[in-house]
Amino acid sequence: DTPPPPHSLAYRDMGGARNAGKGLKGKGLGGSLAKRAQRHGAHVGHVAQTGYINYGTGDAGRHTTDVNPDGGGGRGGRPNLTSVMERNDMDEFFALADLANRDFTTERSKARVLSMPGGGNASGVANRVAEDAHAAADAAAQAEARADAEALHSDSLKVPRRPPWTKDMSVDQLDRNEKAAFLEWRRALAAVEEDERLTLTPFEKNLEIWRQLWRVCERSDIVVQVVDARDPLFYRCPDLEAYVTEIDAAKRTLLLLNKADLLSPELRRAWCDYFDERRIGYLWWSAKTATEAVDAEALRMKKVRAAEEAERAA
Repeated sequence: DTPPPPHSLAYRDMGGARNAGKGLKGKGLGGSLAKRAQRHGAHVGHVAQTGYINYGTGDAGRHTTDVNPDGGGGRGGRPNLTSVMERNDMDEFFALADLANRDFTTERSKARVLSMPGGGNASGVANRVAEDAHAAADAAAQAEARADAEALHSDSLKVPRRPPWTKDMSVDQLDRNEKAAFLEWRRALAAVEEDERLTLTPFEKNLEIWRQLWRVCERSDIVVQVVDARDPLFYRCPDLEAYVTEIDAAKRTLLLLNKADLLSPELRRAWCDYFDERRIGYLWWSAKTATEAVDAEALRMKKVRAAEEAERAA
């Protein structure tokens, strides 16, 4: 899954940490991949380790994560890949407040009377009608202001870019450059948060998570975004697709539309037309159906083995 970049609330509140910080449960696509990585290890292939950077030796070294078995988190230690989004609501609230340095007393002072005791007389009805009209005009003005603010800060609401680098750079130099670039990205977002017309949704604040994304994009020929087929445009990140082509124009991106079994054939055809017209690569997928097929095959093989053992015992 792609770490979520910041978005405006105009696009929808994305909520807090995935699974509210709970352990992996269920048999979804993401959970299955994560459990498989836990069972078999996340480090595949032979890699030449340099600090937290691994250079693959041959095709087997592609798609590998950073290998630092001695732990510790510092140079030579395993990167801290715990998502910073896994805070409770109160900690996240105060962290963002501290970053933005906001005075929330001004937010409380923005009270507006929606209705006044006026009984059922004509004057009370007229007042309520006027208040409703004022509220509608106020909402329209806020929407317009929010759209203007989104356009103004569009360059800041993007996936952070990895700064240019070469294999001749030292680990310390790479580390300094990446930290400096990430700090600039965070500062730009802090400036966006100062704009009272916008409120940012939760976003990944751990540099190590973004470093993983940078290296996966660099080492992959195709980058797949797994999105919910019921609302693919909400989960799709066009800026990630742009970043992939910035790295190498020959790289490709693909949308994997999960939960396809929850859409009607007519709706799937409509989405096909939409993506085809815009030349967006996509595939339909149902993790539920695939899991059921795998479970059915496992059950069949279990029965076959039981029958073979019973035959040998006889």
